[in-house]
Amino acid sequence: MRTATKIRWLLLLVTIGLFATSLTARWASTKLVNLNGLADNISSDLHEKESTVNEFLSEQQNLKDLENLPFSPTLATNILDQFTNKNIFFQTYQKGKLVFWSDVDISASNVNNYKEGSSFVAYKNGWYEAIKRTKNDFFVVFFIPIKSHLPYNNQYLNNDDDQFLIRNLNIEIASLEEKDVVDIKNIEGNYLFSITKSDTISEIPYNKIEVIMWCCGLLTLLFLLNSICKLYADEQNAAVATVILCLSFFLIRYLGLKYHFPKAIYSLDYFDPKIYASSFYFPSFADLLINVVCLLWIIIFFYSYRNKNF
Repeated sequence: MRTATKIRWLLLLVTIGLFATSLTARWASTKLVNLNGLADNISSDLHEKESTVNEFLSEQQNLKDLENLPFSPTLATNILDQFTNKNIFFQTYQKGKLVFWSDVDISASNVNNYKEGSSFVAYKNGWYEAIKRTKNDFFVVFFIPIKSHLPYNNQYLNNDDDQFLIRNLNIEIASLEEKDVVDIKNIEGNYLFSITKSDTISEIPYNKIEVIMWCCGLLTLLFLLNSICKLYADEQNAAVATVILCLSFFLIRYLGLKYHFPKAIYSLDYFDPKIYASSFYFPSFADLLINVVCLLWIIIFFYSYRNKNF
């Protein structure tokens, strides 16, 4: 067996192995949900944010600063940056009336009924942990986003899911009637809520390893196609080999443009139409680059066999 043939067989095996591993990883990530492991991660992230809020509220001067936010733009900007950068939001109230708020997503209409300390509350756009601290006729409520709850998602709009602790679509906030649940407690050890597996399995975000494996798999597939066409061009007809290579590249690009295949690669920000979009053939900046690379690849192949093509 010639060395070139061995290389083609190796490329084929590597391509199949990469695609198979990617598909297996995707199946495992969507079907095998470890509630206890996810609960530990959620609790760790939640306790970190609770510590940030509690440490801030432990100083009396900070409470005075919160009370003076409506009258000090510089102070308000500093405190807003301190918490909103960590996806922690707050509202301040004077004599039961809202006087300052850090966002427009949380419409807290019944905060007067919140107990002092930590609570788990639900709103139209999601679930939050609310931390209330009162001083005379002034009180502040900090909100830590737990899980979003939107009626639908739009791929062209920013749904701000990144601000929530639970972004796994296969995890839901459990109701009191459900049994297969794992409890989440606050930093003081008090019960907040429970999580459970979702009845409908949804796709979760692709991790970096999956994206890398799909990219490597596609790259080895292209090298394999190029090697096969090169063999046919050397021994048979270079023009036919060039046409086969063009059709192969066209089919791969059509699957990507029409069906976003593979989805792992299209999950990258470079494929976001907000960066660049022109037409069906150039729906994103990454697609533009891929089209250019494919075109250059075909031109180089054609140029290499220009004497045999004509």
